[in-house]
Amino acid sequence: MVLDTAAELFATHGVSKTSTNRIAAEAGISIGTVYRYFPDRSAIVDELLNRMLDDLERGFDAVRPTVVADLSDETRPPEDRYSAAMHRILTVFNSALVENAGLVRAFVSTVQFYASNLPQFEKRLHAMLAQILQLGTGDDETTETICMVVVNTAFAVVVRTAVSNDADSDCIDELGMACRMLGLWLARTMITDSVSRAQ
Repeated sequence: MVLDTAAELFATHGVSKTSTNRIAAEAGISIGTVYRYFPDRSAIVDELLNRMLDDLERGFDAVRPTVVADLSDETRPPEDRYSAAMHRILTVFNSALVENAGLVRAFVSTVQFYASNLPQFEKRLHAMLAQILQLGTGDDETTETICMVVVNTAFAVVVRTAVSNDADSDCIDELGMACRMLGLWLARTMITDSVSRAQ
């Protein structure tokens, strides 16, 4: 109840303009009850970020078999396989962030990156992405670069889609173009990396 109320208030008024007292009042509970579970507003933000990441993780788990099938389909050129995989992955990003568009807007405009759990959020996303794209453990530099580029590109496109007033067709076109671009880049990167490892 506290998190749902906080999410609504953050989306409507912004994080910085929503106090824990207001969250408690709107949730119909005492401030002491809020503090029993969350020592401050930033702990609520962190928990909401974790909740969003859990939604993404469930979405990735749901599309993982199809992504693996896309990547394994030797009848298609590598750029088509990676583009299809990226489309499924970005669709999960898009669904999760559009569903929480107001909250995403509030986070983008007010949450300080290093004062929150965003670095851990990004690290966890990298690990999920490395796993779903079958990139190994994520320990090597190529895997880290791929994850960083994909996550940042996905966020740029999806956040723009989530917070814009563009027509749905424009958002779908932008998402499709980003998937094709990422697919081409990933195919080239993976081929180059596998040639380098073979030498």
